[in-house]
Amino acid sequence: MLVRIGIAASMQGVSASTLRRWEREEKLLPSGRTRGGHRRYKLAQIIGEEKEENNLQHNQVVLGYARVSGTKRRKVT
Repeated sequence: MLVRIGIAASMQGVSASTLRRWEREEKLLPSGRTRGGHRRYKLAQIIGEEKEENNLQHNQVVLGYARVSGTKRRKVT
């Protein structure tokens, strides 16, 4: 199934102009164009991009650091 650039952009969480820039940079190419020149993206391609992005996020490690600035601010437990 082919979707319009606006739908593809919202599914990616970016603007349509970002998808146009990605096309110029050959990062994400549309599957085709209509007779009027409108870009069309394969739904499976867009969903596949989201799955890859989600997998990358799950494999990342997040570390946190907290510091007490002095004894007056530290809570006594």
